[in-house]
Amino acid sequence: MVLGRLAAWGGGLALMAGRPAVGERSMGDLELVVRHRLVHHVLTSLCWSRNSRWLVSVGGGGYGYVLWDTTSWTRVHELTGERPFYFAGGPVNFTADERHVVLSLQHMKSDKEFVGFGLWGVESGKIERLVPFPLAHFPYRQLGGGEVSFFPVAGTRLAVVLFEGRPDRPVLLYDTESWEVAKVLVQMPEGYSRCLDVSPDGRLLAIGGNRPVPFNGEPTGRISFFDIESGNLAGRIEGAHKDTVAHLKFSPDSRFIASGIAGGITRLLNVKTNQLEDMRDVEQVRVWDVATGAKLGGITGIPFGVEGLDFDSGGRRLAVALSGMPPTKYSDPAKYSEFVLWDWRDDSALARHPVTDGTSYCRCVAFSPDGRWLAMGIGDRRGYSRIEIAEIVAG
Repeated sequence: MVLGRLAAWGGGLALMAGRPAVGERSMGDLELVVRHRLVHHVLTSLCWSRNSRWLVSVGGGGYGYVLWDTTSWTRVHELTGERPFYFAGGPVNFTADERHVVLSLQHMKSDKEFVGFGLWGVESGKIERLVPFPLAHFPYRQLGGGEVSFFPVAGTRLAVVLFEGRPDRPVLLYDTESWEVAKVLVQMPEGYSRCLDVSPDGRLLAIGGNRPVPFNGEPTGRISFFDIESGNLAGRIEGAHKDTVAHLKFSPDSRFIASGIAGGITRLLNVKTNQLEDMRDVEQVRVWDVATGAKLGGITGIPFGVEGLDFDSGGRRLAVALSGMPPTKYSDPAKYSEFVLWDWRDDSALARHPVTDGTSYCRCVAFSPDGRWLAMGIGDRRGYSRIEIAEIVAG
């Protein structure tokens, strides 16, 4: 049992080197050929529907949401941030039946109630429901949902919902028929939590963050796993990265999880040496065995951070958006920003797609569930953004 093996970890874990034996060699060089370019300014995130028919893009502030038809690559519907709506950027997802996109609404009231999130109809293009914010579960009296992380739980009518990833905030289970809170799943762990993901088999919730202790030279990044059925802690990877775990993504078969570090340069005071230390990892992305906690591989590249990562439908290829701070006159964007297609089992870069137009940098990345397309979000210092839709072909 996966959960039984996870529980055996206890509070710590000795990271194991090495990779699993595989029967096939590297798949060879591939090429990311851009077939379509879409425009959505101040881009923050992307999400495909599970049938690959729809792609939704999110822009910060007033740039709202756009739904794209992937058969024609045209805008089907668009929501902008005009009053009474103000859209928070951040993660985005479809409901399990793919009839709605879940909207993050910032400090909005409806019928004198603060709104938690909205349901945007894929067919109608209208906001068909506003779900009230669950004030009873928030001791800090947060006024409205803000950035909402939403994950349907496979095989159930439940969804995991988090309103902004701050410490001690509750992670809630919603009934997606009544759109009421079914129960509080867990409280966000102590420390700084940045990201979460739900396993495709619906069994585990993973939360990435760091330990709430002063930095003493030991890695502080950690990944916590919770059993969705019981809400109990199922296991934890301590020292997953030197600093905060900022990105998480389960593989399609739920056996593996990829983690990434935050972008930018972080320096922390080592309380043992009283010296500032660079908190960037040599490996910006690592892949872990969920059952044992073993590290199976790591990718090295641009010494800054990760803006997004995603497994393909087979779980062997991992797309990574590597980027640092926005390019300046002192830096070469080709050196600091690129999308990498990585075979993590053989530790080989199958394709690289650098961003080289002088002002742009990587924002997000997402595979289509059918494995045909890779959507790459690219932004620049002025807020102008585009989505490049690439096909993976033999080089």
